[in-house]
Amino acid sequence: MAKPTYNAIARRAYRDDGTGIVLTEDEAKVVAAGWVGQYYCLELYRWVCGVAAIDPTTLLSEAHKLLDDLALHRDDWPHAGAAEPSIAAASALVRYLEALRDKGIGA
Repeated sequence: MAKPTYNAIARRAYRDDGTGIVLTEDEAKVVAAGWVGQYYCLELYRWVCGVAAIDPTTLLSEAHKLLDDLALHRDDWPHAGAAEPSIAAASALVRYLEALRDKGIGA
């Protein structure tokens, strides 16, 4: 199976209006990796890099920050491509992390 790409996940999330898509862990990490780094959403970055012992509530908080930041720039999108697919992908990431938290599963 081919590794999912950020653009493919974002297009799928947007096509499904972000509400119908259920991400796999690999897809969730690809979405997070598209935005996070050492200086932005550090715990999500650590999760993407394979650190497992991270509080799911912290991951969810950072995912909400990412979603809020992307949505804030919807009208003056400073990145390549359209804003809506990336916002839909970040929304799907939030839902993935909410499901982990609700199931009591650590990341």
